Amino acid sequence: MTDIFEKIEKKVYVRAGFTESQRTKNLEKASKVWKSKGWFVVKMIDGGLTKSSYLELEKQVSHENPESIDQKKPVGILLGIGILLLPVIFSWFTLRKSYTTLARVVSFTWLVFRIIIFTFSDDPEVSQKTEIVSNEVKQEASSKKIKEKIEFQFTVQEFLQRYNQAFLALDRNIKASIKKENDNGKYLTIQALTNNKNVGLVIGANSKTRKVQSITFIGIGDGTMQSGLDILFGTSAVVMAIENPNMPVDQRGEIVSDLGFSNGRLSKLGKLSVERTGIKYSISLSDTIGTWLVAEPIQ
Repeated sequence: MTDIFEKIEKKVYVRAGFTESQRTKNLEKASKVWKSKGWFVVKMIDGGLTKSSYLELEKQVSHENPESIDQKKPVGILLGIGILLLPVIFSWFTLRKSYTTLARVVSFTWLVFRIIIFTFSDDPEVSQKTEIVSNEVKQEASSKKIKEKIEFQFTVQEFLQRYNQAFLALDRNIKASIKKENDNGKYLTIQALTNNKNVGLVIGANSKTRKVQSITFIGIGDGTMQSGLDILFGTSAVVMAIENPNMPVDQRGEIVSDLGFSNGRLSKLGKLSVERTGIKYSISLSDTIGTWLVAEPIQ
């Protein structure tokens, strides 16, 4: 970062005096005051009895070069969800000058990972065989290898109701609702936004039953204490919605501790995982992508 130096000049009038010694004293007194403020006295002009006395001052002021200032902003809720779901499109937005190098590395690493998974996945439509019998045998064998993904005991709509109920119990005026759905026939991905700009959700569910399979909380702060509280309550509401939307106050403190907020573990480690009541919670914290909490059932 480079600095631009600018010379500022100014004229300061000094209180008049009837005698030369009085005027000189006033000039010297004013000179000391302005020197203490970082100004250099170029001239002290005694105007006599007919004109005003004054000081000629100058000062070197440095300014940060606007072209060299790297003004960065965090990845927002909508862009974060876009990168998570469609990195091939939304990762490119981080190439704008307003985003940090870390944001670009994270988004494009995720993009490359998704491309690799897609390229080497065993998609029956891509790897079709000419022999019908052989194809049927392979499909039958592969279907036996597919492990059913564990689901929560509630649907998407039921979870959102429990999530909003948890916010009411926390005395927070935040409410989530479905913004967009993406259904590939087997897996349902839902974007759920709230009336709070700092909090959002991505919910994965069974396409047929709409039973929830995974919950991803995304919290993007703006550096204020209020946004930090919104994220803290938002993550707590996820756990409460899963376990008990009306969880007693004395039990809520355990959530904050388990997720590493109150004991400083999260800020120190950057990410951690914890298991509660058969649910795995994975939480990560970054200045660039914000706070992410993923909840998945493990039994």
